[in-house]
Amino acid sequence: GAMSQVDKGGWKWTGRKVSSPLDDGEWHHLASIYRPNGSNDISGQVLFYIDGVLQPTYDQYQGGGVFLNNFRFYIGSRANSSVPFNGLIDDVRITKGVLTPTQFLKARTVSKPVVAHWSFDTPETALQDASGNGNNLTGGSGVVFTNGYASFNGASHVLQTATQLNLSAYKDVTVEFFIRPHANPAVQMVLELSPNINGHNGCFFSTLNEVGAGALTGTSFLNGWHVDKTQA
Repeated sequence: GAMSQVDKGGWKWTGRKVSSPLDDGEWHHLASIYRPNGSNDISGQVLFYIDGVLQPTYDQYQGGGVFLNNFRFYIGSRANSSVPFNGLIDDVRITKGVLTPTQFLKARTVSKPVVAHWSFDTPETALQDASGNGNNLTGGSGVVFTNGYASFNGASHVLQTATQLNLSAYKDVTVEFFIRPHANPAVQMVLELSPNINGHNGCFFSTLNEVGAGALTGTSFLNGWHVDKTQA
């Protein structure tokens, strides 16, 4: 869609649209790249890849600077309070810098030096940060760790970093993971760096098939993926 200048109370976000459905029963690799200083246009500050293919921008709110902040990191629901994810997630990896598709994870359970990496390899180690940086998860109620991945049931569950995940020192970060959704309902929160992104600057989150509250006013995109970034 056309770019628009809209006052959203200080928010700055971009959306990127999926070129093919994600609920086809197969694993897909997704990567969000946050480059606060990468461009004067937010379309160059937030990149989104599906299976190594850069996705197009569909619309965007403009204004203000973009930065990374220091909040808890949640997997599978919005601050563990709403819009829970229903499906499978594996190898959530956060890397300092801008990775190219050739540097993305090629298969589930691959490790390299990173900021944080939750590989979900075994139930016993599922909450541990495989990067060795101590960014361990807490909770896990309602999440089943089996066959080397995390299974989310679409109901209330808790999976979050035990402490805040500080990304404020990094100029750029790449956030990637494998996903196999069970369905595309109205909205599912997959990842969030925030207590609840509304009103918290320097956050980001990824939602599956977002419509309604939090989406662009008057628009929706079926089989879409939404990557948001707030402004100062």
